[in-house]
Amino acid sequence: MPIFLNSESGKKTGIELPRENAGLMPSAAWKKQALGEEWQPGENLSAAIGQGFVVATPLQMAVGYNAIGTGGKVVKPFVIKRILDIDGKVVRETKPVVVRDLTQNKPTVFILILKFFKW
Repeated sequence: MPIFLNSESGKKTGIELPRENAGLMPSAAWKKQALGEEWQPGENLSAAIGQGFVVATPLQMAVGYNAIGTGGKVVKPFVIKRILDIDGKVVRETKPVVVRDLTQNKPTVFILILKFFKW
């Protein structure tokens, strides 16, 4: 998961599928508690590119990168857009739901990231 989405990393996406697992975006505090070891400076780089102790599902990665495309809006993923009955009437329809706005937390950082991707 991209390091700039750190606040989102490790969270479940909320998709309506069974057994979704949370991921992990490690930190110095996590490493000290989990392994009893100090965080090394090189681990910042490893975590920033999704290596080291980072754990994320492909869906969590997709949600993270989708937030770039939506200007910082974290959208809850869904599998089924619309269910119709035999007569073609809508029984259930799923609309995109914004669960968080990353520009509200640290807007300056996110604006810099957006500028980077528009090079």
